[in-house]
Amino acid sequence: MSSLYMIDQMSSFTHVKLSFLQIFSNGLVKRVEWETSNDLSSNGYKYSKDVIIDSTKPISARIFLSDTLGSTCRLPVLVYFHGGCFIVGSTKWLGYHTFLGDFPVASQSIVLSVDYRLAPENRLPIAYDDCYSSLEWLNCQASSEPWLERADLSRVFLSGDSAGGIISKLSADEIDATSQNYHPLLILDFRIINLLLLSSTSN
Repeated sequence: MSSLYMIDQMSSFTHVKLSFLQIFSNGLVKRVEWETSNDLSSNGYKYSKDVIIDSTKPISARIFLSDTLGSTCRLPVLVYFHGGCFIVGSTKWLGYHTFLGDFPVASQSIVLSVDYRLAPENRLPIAYDDCYSSLEWLNCQASSEPWLERADLSRVFLSGDSAGGIISKLSADEIDATSQNYHPLLILDFRIINLLLLSSTSN
């Protein structure tokens, strides 16, 4: 049996242990606390802001912008879904915050990074449903959210790594089949990103 997967019969609760997750027999789920970033202040050339997609579920997201104050040009939107095997991960993780914060600067775009609900508390296809909810929110809020006032909804891209890559691919297929429901938002492409490859080639 793998050392990462053990049933602890000696505990008062029978539970599953992973290197980053514990599931107790009473339903309690504990995750390893990863380093996060809650610094939403401007960083000289980039900005970030947390928004609520749906407070009842809940679904949240973080918007990243580059410092292009005074510019009126419309910008494409990258909707990003983090990885983590559907059971861990957050747009607030320091690695994602840094990577996605730099992306708008390099690409002159707006990034909407979505914190979808995690399993096992929220079983699939809830993560996919949260993707659709975030796109519907983007469609509705682009005209009223100041951070999205320059968003070009005719140039929307889906992307993600690991589980987020699967979400972006399946969601792009579904949205393509029901495009009328998302007009005027238009998905142009999707990309699955290997963050390990990016980190190894950037050094």
